[in-house]
Amino acid sequence: MLRGSYYRAGAGFPTYGNAGSLSALGAGDAEAFFAAWYLRGDAFLTVVGRSGPATEAASRALIGALPTGTAPSPALATRSFGAEPKRIVTYREIAAPYVAVGFAAPPIGDPDFAAAWVMRSLLGGVFERGGATTPPPFLRSVGSLYAYDTAPSQFVLWINGSQIDPSVGLSAVIALVRGTATKPLSGAVVDRYKETARGEWSLETLSLDDRAAAVGNAVARGLDADAADAVPAAIARVTAADLQRVAKKYFQKFDVALVMPRGGDGG
Repeated sequence: MLRGSYYRAGAGFPTYGNAGSLSALGAGDAEAFFAAWYLRGDAFLTVVGRSGPATEAASRALIGALPTGTAPSPALATRSFGAEPKRIVTYREIAAPYVAVGFAAPPIGDPDFAAAWVMRSLLGGVFERGGATTPPPFLRSVGSLYAYDTAPSQFVLWINGSQIDPSVGLSAVIALVRGTATKPLSGAVVDRYKETARGEWSLETLSLDDRAAAVGNAVARGLDADAADAVPAAIARVTAADLQRVAKKYFQKFDVALVMPRGGDGG
């Protein structure tokens, strides 16, 4: 949905291709792609966890094995999100209808990122019920995906039709984002969802793989390597005014996709 909303030309196609395009590729295509893009001048290597001389030597050998040179910057044609809001209806092999609501969103490193991350927690809690455990996605009324490490960054909120009437869920989401943009939230609500947001952020870098990816993404975007570590402190500084500003700036325009079961029984 969001690729169709943001990107022009080939950038809107699936990142990893599809069955038709992949079946047409051969070994020569893979070799040519590697030779064109996997060059020493564009490479950086991230090491997390315990390291030492052996790790450093292996890292230098790995980078040194790449061909010299620098690849041309890829061209990415985009348009402003929400310039032409999309209303999409599609069918998939699912058991119940889903509604996906897509918003523009600030990337990590942007001054508005922490407030937008708290907005994510606020929206994710619109139908929350207290519980000792977190239910799996198919049992949640709502869920979200914040692609803060892409360009442009994207935020998608999905509503699970097996748990709640999608029209009721969509109306509640719209009311929440419009209400937040109109009137500042109370201090108690802000503090509650800041704590939730800090906990959810900690889940973003649980493993060494996660931390390596976070460092690599930050460096690739020209940020400090420890940009992810600065987010909890930024969340702590978020105010009701910040949330109101971000709600006005990013959450008033959105795309909506209705995903329906294919066939009469969803099978």
